[in-house]
Amino acid sequence: MSVTEHVGLLGKGKVMANKPHQWYLAIDGDLLPASFRSHSVLITNDLVQYICGHTDAPAPCKSAMIMRNVVDDVLRGRVSSMRQLAEKLDIQQPDDVALLNCVATAMFDDDIVTWGRIITLFAYAGYLARYCHEQGLSECYETVAELLESIVVNRLGLWILANGGWVSCIHFSKVLVLFLAVNCKTKILAMKRNM
Repeated sequence: MSVTEHVGLLGKGKVMANKPHQWYLAIDGDLLPASFRSHSVLITNDLVQYICGHTDAPAPCKSAMIMRNVVDDVLRGRVSSMRQLAEKLDIQQPDDVALLNCVATAMFDDDIVTWGRIITLFAYAGYLARYCHEQGLSECYETVAELLESIVVNRLGLWILANGGWVSCIHFSKVLVLFLAVNCKTKILAMKRNM
């Protein structure tokens, strides 16, 4: 299956199978509470703008502030590895950013969702947006924010809600985030080798 077919099948409310024994269900985010959807939009947009340096404003809510701080910690010692991962995606135009869906699929293909993995996805998406902006593809950061929002609401939303919502992220341990960031980096590299 090509990347375009792979990404196209992950739309709202679609069921997708890469292999006969492997199914993914993308939930229609409209079924989730409006307050969760709007909070998710606020957090994803704030993080992408913050990482790209497009805002000097304080975080709009406590969850966004925590996400900024934790993502900063994840990126602090990993800028070179994030750059390598971004370069491997070979983004040439805004549509290429859709590969973020493939990265998310690789990160969660074992059906294990944790705050560490969610935060690692945020860190990578934020860095990818900044990388695109640095490469002169400044329109890509909005596309990254939209894709991240869609992934969070449509694929991870039920887990986030079932595990206490965005408030739970506030209580998450930074040590665990750093440990899982290394693990997810390995999965992304393996996914790229298989593409």
